[in-house]
Parts: sequence; structure tokens; C-alpha cells
Amino acid sequence: MPFKDPENLKRYQKEYQKTYALSTEQIEHRREYAKEYAKRNREKYKERNKTNHILRTYGLNSEEYEALISDGCEICGTQEDLCVDHDHETGKVRGCLCRKHNSMLGFADDQLEILEAAMAYLRKRC
Repeated sequence: MPFKDPENLKRYQKEYQKTYALSTEQIEHRREYAKEYAKRNREKYKERNKTNHILRTYGLNSEEYEALISDGCEICGTQEDLCVDHDHETGKVRGCLCRKHNSMLGFADDQLEILEAAMAYLRKRC
């Protein structure tokens, strides 16, 4: 750590603020510019946010994610509205499902007994 003495750190911070501090007008200008830039580049932001979310949540980079979704939903094969299926306890990625089938597993709390009971019900009733 470059500042072992807290007083040296405080002196450095004060000096830095004097040298590089922004006025309220400059801060407001930067804030407005950032808002306008985001509006003009909505699609770019949307894609970047999605990529960042997948990396933070599942630990997958863009190439890994693209490989995962390339075959579509592992239950029905659709390429529409795909989700990363993962174990909520361990966080381990299991595969790729469409939103409908991912929700189905979620509503069944990922319990095989519930899904087997649902299958038995459908076999009996259909």
C-alpha cells in the first residue's frame, strides 16, 4: 500500500481534489451527455448489459454463451426466447432452455418427483 500513514493519504486526496475536482456545472454536463449518449446508442447498451449480466450471473463469456444457445432449447429445440438454465443452489449452468420450459422447471422447484407426477397425470388424462 503506497500510503501507510493515513495523514499522507489525506494530504494526497486533498491535493488531488484541488487539482482534478469538477464544478457542479461540469458534473451536470457529463451526466446529461451520458444520458443522451445512452439514448442514441440504446441497442449497443442493451447488448452490452445482456453480455455483462450473463458474465456476472453465470460466469459465461460471449463465446461460451453463443455456444450454449446455438442448438436452442434442449427440450423443444426452439431458438426463441432462450434462457440459461442453472441450479439455484450451486449456480452451476445446466444448459439452455426456452423461457417456457425454464419456467416449467422453476415452478416445479427443480424436483423430479413433481415433474414425474405431472407426467403420470398427463399420461392418465390424455
